[in-house]
Amino acid sequence: MVTVLDTVPSPKDRWALFSRASDVLALAQIKSKGDYEQHKEAIDAILSTENAALLQVIGLQELLDRVGAQGTMRKKDDAVPKPPSHDEEST
Repeated sequence: MVTVLDTVPSPKDRWALFSRASDVLALAQIKSKGDYEQHKEAIDAILSTENAALLQVIGLQELLDRVGAQGTMRKKDDAVPKPPSHDEEST
């Protein structure tokens, strides 16, 4: 029996990983120059904003689910008979 693992992470996870890695590297560089304490407030604000943005990023499966749900809703809307227009009533 062969076990196959899905080794392709979602784009959202990869983006979060690389974003956090670049943050860690930038912080290490700032700290090594001795500039961290001077800019700590601004750095914290930037990191908080980025974390909030990453939380709002949806994954591929969620995107597909949303698109599928909208397609289902459109099909239901198409199935509902539309009332006749005024032109059709007078004939």
